[in-house]
Amino acid sequence: MKISLFAAALTCLVAVGTTQSPKGNHYPHERSSHCKRIHQRKEWRQLDNGEINRYVNAVRKLNEGPRPTKYDNFVKLHLDGADAAHTHPVFFPFHRQFLRAFEVELQAIDPSVTLPYWDWSIDSRRPSDSPVWSTFGHNGVPDTHCVSDGVFAQWTVLNEMNGTRLHCLNRDWNDNTFLGPIFPPEYLEQTARDTDDYAVWWNTIERAPHGIVHAFIGGDMFDMASPNDPIFWLHHAFLDKLWFEWQSKNSATRWAYNGTNLDGTQARLNDTLPQYPNVRVRDVMLLNNPQLCYRYSDSSMVQGTGIATSVPVPSNATAPGPRRAPPSRRDDTASLTQDLPSAAVDQADKATDTNGRPIFAIGGANYRQHWDILYHNFTDRQQMPSNLASRSLQVPSPIPKEYLERMNYDLPSVRKMEADAATLIHAYNDLYAQVTNNYNCPSGASKPYISKTPLQAWY
Repeated sequence: MKISLFAAALTCLVAVGTTQSPKGNHYPHERSSHCKRIHQRKEWRQLDNGEINRYVNAVRKLNEGPRPTKYDNFVKLHLDGADAAHTHPVFFPFHRQFLRAFEVELQAIDPSVTLPYWDWSIDSRRPSDSPVWSTFGHNGVPDTHCVSDGVFAQWTVLNEMNGTRLHCLNRDWNDNTFLGPIFPPEYLEQTARDTDDYAVWWNTIERAPHGIVHAFIGGDMFDMASPNDPIFWLHHAFLDKLWFEWQSKNSATRWAYNGTNLDGTQARLNDTLPQYPNVRVRDVMLLNNPQLCYRYSDSSMVQGTGIATSVPVPSNATAPGPRRAPPSRRDDTASLTQDLPSAAVDQADKATDTNGRPIFAIGGANYRQHWDILYHNFTDRQQMPSNLASRSLQVPSPIPKEYLERMNYDLPSVRKMEADAATLIHAYNDLYAQVTNNYNCPSGASKPYISKTPLQAWY
């Protein structure tokens, strides 16, 4: 029987990884640049010790001197722009400019420094185990919630939500000494694929994936004075990367920008940014604009937390080919299902979201896309856990109501997002179990071998 290429890919593939060359790590609207130099923002785990030390030293330098320090002024700017820049479409443009302004100040101290990002999605099962905390410090101590370890153990900040008070850096993790599960890469990619409407995508990302990280870390991160915590910059740099990747999907999303502003007007590209009257939204839409001039590394090969030992790579393994176009939306899935276990097909066919709509839609365009996500994102990057249970996606804990109210997020809509995410995660876990339990690999091969193509290859 002829086995489809995609079905074969889901069974016994070779665990190989690639790192993209500088020439290959560009997106369509990044290629024509007005920049003399493009800085690369790296995932925290991709920095060497020298880069980590230089970044930390520059951040600490910004917080030196009489109060308010330059660092305090950034926190105050965020507070002053909070109402307009949150729960409104300018959320992403404002924070892109805000991060770049912070990065420019760091580069004035040390020109070699570039703002890193923390891809928390690959730590989604247990974020508190991420190596980022080894540098930034862990949870605050009981009672005072002051951070007592890491390079920011003596960090003091001035601003609060409703005034000023010099205080230690505060964290109050949601699960006592741990951080609960947050949104995995599968959810982020499905959200990006499901819509070309900026307002729909931005609303989802701001309220759920963005909000859960702030709320779970707690302390200074729990409200609009969140830049007090230096982890803020890495969190929002990753969110900016997600926006960049969503923009890079196609020509429709490249300049997509819509929604309703704080004053009730419709969002336009010529709108000015809160706290930045000389910067328009259109000025920060492309990363190769002269005032930005940066790009992001590929974090899809970075090892997240909760990963077991590596699968040995066979000597005849070959690296994946060049980047491919995004999967077709045509109804071309018939050949994909004929060789799959019937139980897996039945399970996928029954999976619905909270509106009763099919998630995988057997025979429809979405089915192919979700199989692509299952294959390309569910492989834990180059690493293979020793058993199926250790690779299960975890359902995020609910975002605290207090945080949602403080941020003016609509509680019912956020709870619905969480329910949809839980449904999707359960469907992926069930479907993956059906596939791995019903396929047999060749004699002598570890079960299953998986090939990983970087996430950016699909944009």
